[in-house]
Amino acid sequence: MLCMSLLTARQRMKTKTFANPEDLRMGRTPEVRFNDANVERVRRAHRNDLENVLPFLLMSLAYVACGPHPLTAKLLIRIGACARVIHTIVYACVPLPQPARILSFFLTFGIVGFEAVYVIVRFIKYI
Repeated sequence: MLCMSLLTARQRMKTKTFANPEDLRMGRTPEVRFNDANVERVRRAHRNDLENVLPFLLMSLAYVACGPHPLTAKLLIRIGACARVIHTIVYACVPLPQPARILSFFLTFGIVGFEAVYVIVRFIKYI
């Protein structure tokens, strides 16, 4: 997610699209612009990462705290992390046709769902 901020800044500099008046001197552009397609695509990818990576990390932490089989936990977390990286790459860096992005999203979504159900089942006896 930290790299997404740098990628957004790179796209802004490359296209000379600045959202703040004080940044106009850096790009030597006469006006503030908000409508560059490349910058907006990177911003949407960054926002998508913020909305999905944090729940993945928190649910994975809760899942690991429940004591699952180590191999299962390792595989789920690695597959989920790789799917998120692939989603970010095909969304922000190298736009590919839609099935690639939605498959990587739902793979991570399914893993988070599985981990949530596992945590609920493990802790239901304490309620």
